[in-house]
Amino acid sequence: MKNISSKTQSNRAKTQKPSAFTRIMHRGHRKVGFKKRTSDLLMQLSAEDHKRIASVIASWLDKKDNCK
Repeated sequence: MKNISSKTQSNRAKTQKPSAFTRIMHRGHRKVGFKKRTSDLLMQLSAEDHKRIASVIASWLDKKDNCK
């Protein structure tokens, strides 16, 4: 038996216009020549940055706790 609400959601998704953010992102992809390989590289680099940023914040919190 099919779920009626999922059917209406899929119809709604087809009729809705893309958000302004989505339109801007697609326009930007066309400007820079978006490629899946480049995207994967940027995601990998940003993931590593998040790890470094998290470790710096953790060290700041440790120093703050030791000063009290």
